Amino acid sequence: KLGYGALSEYVRDLIKENATQATPARFGSNAAKTFRTGDGSARPIFQPFERVECDAHHIDAIFCILIPSIFGEPIPKILHRLWLVVIKDIASRAILGYHLSVREECNKDDILEAVMNSLSKWEPRGLLIPNMKYAQGAGFPSSHNAKFLGACWDEFSVDGGMANLSGPVVNKIEDVVEGHTVVLPRHNPNDRPFVERFFGALEEGGFHRLPNTGV
Repeated sequence: KLGYGALSEYVRDLIKENATQATPARFGSNAAKTFRTGDGSARPIFQPFERVECDAHHIDAIFCILIPSIFGEPIPKILHRLWLVVIKDIASRAILGYHLSVREECNKDDILEAVMNSLSKWEPRGLLIPNMKYAQGAGFPSSHNAKFLGACWDEFSVDGGMANLSGPVVNKIEDVVEGHTVVLPRHNPNDRPFVERFFGALEEGGFHRLPNTGV
């Protein structure tokens, strides 16, 4: 066999001994990111509000809003970028708060708005679309029980985006929330699996079913 068996055995041993280098070469960059993430056993979460995940998701749909002019006539404005910033508790899987941003890119103010909404009491909005109403029991923890109003968390898990690492955001998390920021690599959904899974479900069951989506 011209040494085929011995060479195969050598390669298998080489892969086992150098799994970190072998993973991207054999399975690709996405597998390498998963390999670096691990199985989560080194960072267990047992209590609600022990760790929350925060991330911004670009909603791939085009919207048009009508802005009233000084003469009372509506001026259409096309929004090509709409960002949803969500803060989700890991233990309970509950969404604590969110913020919608119409900026080209999210900044520190959008992150702070989501933090403020998570610490404030949620109130249902007045729905203007006919026959549209909230589902029974819909709401956020702050609207279901007063003990969750202003409840802070220990760890604020974010990626390495500039908005998340800005001084105002980090200082507010430390001074107001009395927690610390956990920074994880960007573009790796496995590091924030719960909020990423929520975004996937929201797109699949919501925005991707609209006619204005780009998908």
